Amino acid sequence: MYCNVCKEFPAVANKTSRFFSPGCNSFRRQTLQAHHVSPSHTQCQKMWDKARGLQQPGPMDAMILRMNEDHLEQVTKLFNTTYHVAKLELPFSAYPSLVSLQQVNGLDLGANYHSHVAAKRFLPFIHQVLQEPVLEAIRASRYISVMVDASTDSSNKDLESMYIRYMADGKPVNRFICVEELQLVTAVGHKETIEKGLEAQGLQGWKQKLVALGTDGASVMSGRNNGLVALLLEEIPYLLYFHCGAHKLELAALDGMKDEVQLKKVVEMLNGIYRQYHYSPKAWRELQEVGRLLEDKVLKPTNLGGTRWLPHLKRALTTLLQDFRAVHLHFENTVAAETSSKEMQGRARNILKVMNCFKAMMFVHLVLDILDTLSSLSLELQRDAVTLASALTKVEACQLQLTDMQETPGEHFEGFLKACQEDPAGQFKGVELKGYSEAAIEEFKPHKRRILQSVLHRVETRMSSLDETEVNRAAARFIDPREWPTDHTLAGFGNDELDTLCDQFEPALARNDFDRGSLRREWAGVKAFMRRQPRGQLGQLWENLFLDPELREQFSNILQLVEIVLVFPLSTAAVERGFSCMKRVKTDWRSRLEVAMLSKLMFISIEGPSVQEYHAARAVQAWWDAAPNGRQLQGP
Repeated sequence: MYCNVCKEFPAVANKTSRFFSPGCNSFRRQTLQAHHVSPSHTQCQKMWDKARGLQQPGPMDAMILRMNEDHLEQVTKLFNTTYHVAKLELPFSAYPSLVSLQQVNGLDLGANYHSHVAAKRFLPFIHQVLQEPVLEAIRASRYISVMVDASTDSSNKDLESMYIRYMADGKPVNRFICVEELQLVTAVGHKETIEKGLEAQGLQGWKQKLVALGTDGASVMSGRNNGLVALLLEEIPYLLYFHCGAHKLELAALDGMKDEVQLKKVVEMLNGIYRQYHYSPKAWRELQEVGRLLEDKVLKPTNLGGTRWLPHLKRALTTLLQDFRAVHLHFENTVAAETSSKEMQGRARNILKVMNCFKAMMFVHLVLDILDTLSSLSLELQRDAVTLASALTKVEACQLQLTDMQETPGEHFEGFLKACQEDPAGQFKGVELKGYSEAAIEEFKPHKRRILQSVLHRVETRMSSLDETEVNRAAARFIDPREWPTDHTLAGFGNDELDTLCDQFEPALARNDFDRGSLRREWAGVKAFMRRQPRGQLGQLWENLFLDPELREQFSNILQLVEIVLVFPLSTAAVERGFSCMKRVKTDWRSRLEVAMLSKLMFISIEGPSVQEYHAARAVQAWWDAAPNGRQLQGP
């Protein structure tokens, strides 16, 4: 094979090249690429193009272009495979087998980049391209909040997980940024780790944008004297701190019921049922068989352990009532047959005592009603788009429900009493409960009222921090247009609240060309605009103003205050979900996974699009451009 371009201009060509003489026998892509970029061929190509007045590629250019296009198509498929591995939280060792499978199915993936090492080299480019738009959006934001928490991974390293809350498309969003190893589990250590992690992502100016911090409430974080909050307040005096609302609700529920003797008995019963069927396949098979005989769908009992106590307790109680007949009958058989171990028989007797107790079952259904009410509030607090106003509304609704249940039975409690009263023998799901009587129901009412009052008091105490400060009250009052007055008092509504917010965040506002003199005029304009909107669309008022360029310019100063309030981090549930992802990615089998790679894998899993929606072109281009001397295209 000869190079016609070089042969035509022997005075310029490299006569020692095999493409000039005696001819090249190699059709390897690397050989062609090396000759194509050589200085002598480049000069010959220019003379060839000039002599023919050509603008399109010459012969070798066209050949290389076709070969590169074929190869890039193959590499794109390999990048898609790498993304599939990362998105599904699979180990890199799964990559070679997926490549082989695709080749078996007839896909042309070339001869190179088929090992797990190739996948590890591809992944940083995938992460880089996915993360850059998020970082650019944060850099373009005027105000942000940071949410952080620490946890231990499978290699026993303390890791700090960092999220940033900012405005995107008119709505607040929480975005995972990175995890960083925590060297010192102190306030100073947390601060240094956060600074290192965020600045390593190119967010050097994050403190100038920071208006609020969200954590789980640990003293090392929230301490006003020596905690992380105190250290940051030295640099950012206007910073607000938020203890995770969902976490406070958990603590309120636990504090309100932890001293109840019945709760301890119920928890012991649930743990006993879990151990009975989790550690004994024989017992689980027998329970399933009992369920089939009763024509009941049997659910496997669940564990009470976990990060969040409320949902685990609710799930365990719901499963107990679903399986009640089958579990009760199976435990009766276990005790009567005496074929099981003494430990299992003793456990069965203790569990039957609780399941047969009418008072204990009343308590179970009361707790389920309480958990239903608290769960509704918890879910609201865990929403990414939750605002201070919507959170306070849900807190108030929760308090009203708990107050109402003191006199009016909840859904579960009422259903239980109705089932017992309608049964001729006073049975519940075919089981005769000891102590059942109308007198027992009346006797339980003061106990029920005391439990509900205790939980209500704890909820009020724990959640009062949402509006205990003047700044929080001002923010909640002005941020929800649905709560604004509709009569003549609207004219003066919100003026004091705006002044409070301006005073609190004056240094941050000044950095963004905030014009306080125009605030009242804009505020009046917003209220006039609001009155013309359909009542059902008021919840989207701020989103509409942010997305409309003309309105965004018209109300630019008001929208700065709105942006600050909307990025308040009322919950760190997103951070908790991040740790769940970390545990799935870095299992005991992958304990040597480096923190930097773990962070990239977590970002792809949490923030990346679905495999079907992912496009690898930009990542492939970044990978290609990162090698100044070209990539190895194909093996021999």
